[in-house]
Amino acid sequence: MFPKLQVLAAGKGAWDGLDDADQLAVREAAADTVSHAVMDVPAQEDSELSQLCANGMVIVQPEVALLADLTVRADAAQPTDPSTRRPIN
Repeated sequence: MFPKLQVLAAGKGAWDGLDDADQLAVREAAADTVSHAVMDVPAQEDSELSQLCANGMVIVQPEVALLADLTVRADAAQPTDPSTRRPIN
């Protein structure tokens, strides 16, 4: 229900520093994680969301224009110091 992105990254030097067995273990663990995520996570999230709604949480899906307006207002509320300002795209 809520898209997420999980990343496992390694530099070429670090990857090349692993022996074949360790590289295989990382590849297999990544494949197992993807399989779990595809099969189990959506049902778990649906269950958790149902529980939240049963306890009074109201879920809304705002219109794109409203999200754009909120983004503009949030951007305006950010500090004006360029070193601390984080752009919202």
